[in-house]
Amino acid sequence: MSASIEPAEASNGAFNWSSDDSSIASVDQSGKVTALKEGTTTIKATLVDGSRSSSCKVVVTDPSVLKGISVEPGSITCGVTDVNQLEVKFTPETAANKKVTWKSSDESIAKVSSSGQVTAVAIGSATLTATSQEGGYTATCKVTVKASDVYYRAYSENFLNGTPYKSSNGTVTSFYSDGSDLYEYILPSDDSKTGVYKNGSLLAPVKTDDKIRMVKGNYIYFWWFGPLSIYDYSKKTWVFKKALSDNDDIRIIDVAAGPDGKTYVVGRVPDSSLVGRYASTMWTISSDMQTVTETRLHNGSEYDFTAFSVDVDSDGNVWVLSYRLGGLSNSGLKLYKNGVYVRSINYDNDANDVHHLIARGKDLYIFATGDSTYEVRVYKNNSVLYTIPGYACTQAGKPCFSKSGDIYIPVYDHNTRKSAIYKNGQLLYGNITESIEFLAVVH
Repeated sequence: MSASIEPAEASNGAFNWSSDDSSIASVDQSGKVTALKEGTTTIKATLVDGSRSSSCKVVVTDPSVLKGISVEPGSITCGVTDVNQLEVKFTPETAANKKVTWKSSDESIAKVSSSGQVTAVAIGSATLTATSQEGGYTATCKVTVKASDVYYRAYSENFLNGTPYKSSNGTVTSFYSDGSDLYEYILPSDDSKTGVYKNGSLLAPVKTDDKIRMVKGNYIYFWWFGPLSIYDYSKKTWVFKKALSDNDDIRIIDVAAGPDGKTYVVGRVPDSSLVGRYASTMWTISSDMQTVTETRLHNGSEYDFTAFSVDVDSDGNVWVLSYRLGGLSNSGLKLYKNGVYVRSINYDNDANDVHHLIARGKDLYIFATGDSTYEVRVYKNNSVLYTIPGYACTQAGKPCFSKSGDIYIPVYDHNTRKSAIYKNGQLLYGNITESIEFLAVVH
């Protein structure tokens, strides 16, 4: 510290330094202050004759002693099964003891680990509290776990949780969700911003007349009634944009991607030599997107008519749900594994409607529909989970799973021309005009 005399030539300008509590901070006669322990004291410069003095308050803190904590973020809104990481901030940052304990006000809603990792368990709210070992300081984070958002498109109109919705970015023509993120193909008024948006932000400035059907890794898969197109948004380029077959009359119905980087596409090709004149087909696109291999599905005695659905399980097995026309020999739904016939699904062999297959882990879910029974039957592996009566078809909208494992199924009534969405076999939204083209569940 320094002290000045006014006027500088005053005859009684000599002064001394002193500390009110030299055990907290001492000062020598050059004004050098030494902090010794935590506390507060006053350092003074006093004229030798005692007529004048000036002082400075000195607060000494120990940088190793914790003074408080905070938690970031202070609040979280998420879906069931979501995992988030909380971070504790310490004051001062140099505090020696940074040990904390965590506690949830309701572990049935949200759990928190010793490292601050939060797992959402069920819909509701909970408060997570961090308590420091030193000083017992506390800080909290409020966690709100909400229900899944259900997006669907019916007859060119988009809905969110049963209510028509519009994106502030422009006109949404199709969408897809992997359970965590929402991908929308949007046509804004500003043509330069046309493309695929991820959670509201432009991901891929790409223009196409097709619909977004799947996002896997860096790839976005498009098709509608035309050929399959695959766009790599990390490289901002089309990596696949060619016909799967020399025949112009093929029909693509479903697509899946495996952990090996291969893409699997199913549908049908015309074949005049076959009864029904179509052959159920799976195309395999190599991981480098250069080679297409065509496999026509043979059920052991006959070729099938149409392949409706494809998916890849956690072991890398490729499953296909196919169909052979009712009234023909060995008709009905057929299940294939890696291109080889496995078994028939003995359910309403006359149902020439849309059927689906979804692999979750090692489990296989089959959604079979029937005209004569007029119901949708849901299988898990070889057992029936439940049936949904009154509907003959899952139509074009493919069933979805939420991250927590809830099953959302779009169904369609041919007679009333109305659709509905069921969650775990229970009606969620009904009386929907026309069939559901796209269904996406976020969280």
